Amino acid sequence: MRSDVGPARMKLKHRIRDLHWRLRAAATPAAACKDALRRVIGEKRLIFCITAGRSGTETLCRRLGEVPSVGAFHEPHPDFVLAMRAAQSRPQRAADFLLKLKIPAIASCPRPVYAETSHLFGKGFLEPALALGLRPDLIMLRRDVRQIALSYLRLGTVPARTPMGRRYLLAPDDRVFLRLEHWRELSDYQLLYWYALETGARQEAYAQLATGLGCRAVFLDVGSLGERGAAHALVRALDLPSEIGTPAAEAAPIARHNQKPGKALGTLPDPEKLDALEAAVIDRLVPSPLSSSPASPWR
Repeated sequence: MRSDVGPARMKLKHRIRDLHWRLRAAATPAAACKDALRRVIGEKRLIFCITAGRSGTETLCRRLGEVPSVGAFHEPHPDFVLAMRAAQSRPQRAADFLLKLKIPAIASCPRPVYAETSHLFGKGFLEPALALGLRPDLIMLRRDVRQIALSYLRLGTVPARTPMGRRYLLAPDDRVFLRLEHWRELSDYQLLYWYALETGARQEAYAQLATGLGCRAVFLDVGSLGERGAAHALVRALDLPSEIGTPAAEAAPIARHNQKPGKALGTLPDPEKLDALEAAVIDRLVPSPLSSSPASPWR
């Protein structure tokens, strides 16, 4: 019984937070939302991240925050998770979230460049953002797919199978770029390996979509974020209108990946069997028209 107290409290906390933001969205006048949208389109430059998570998003946020013109945020409130799961089958929920909650929050940022490194933006929010008239630049943050899968497995976060996996990660039954046949027969590690591959497919397709509309799409390896001069490299790659802060901030040590508490669901796969497990996932991938075009998975 006592072992359920932690998850039960977390679930209640999520419900209370979700209710708070939904009530706030309902109370926001439509005119105020439209005014915020006009101001963001006219006054702000936007930068979002397309990534799987467990890939250095907090470090990327700190690097962007070293640029004085950038207001950099990792997973700020209102959090995309409020609408992510619903947005997989009802894209209008993503559009409503953006218009009523996220865009007013962005408009309140005092700096001319707003950057958010949450991995949730790439899970159903880019297309509604474009439809609203936003033209964000995108950072495609990459890490080795095997390492992403193992990192999530250590946390016990698995697509479609665990509470945090269902809440934060895409599932094979969602509208995805890489369909996965008979996925329920696969292990937790294999599902996570598919999830990392799916994110890579999204990065390629969204880069093509964004650049076709005049947005920047910068591919970035997580390893480069720990190098001296990483913030300067971001300024050049994104053509940011600013100079870097003090050299001390540039040289500050950083952690490679966010260390979150959690336990693996079971024994990690035998390293010698990983190649075979991954090959079995690749064999079950079904070619999707979306994977070879910049078309949105909502179309």
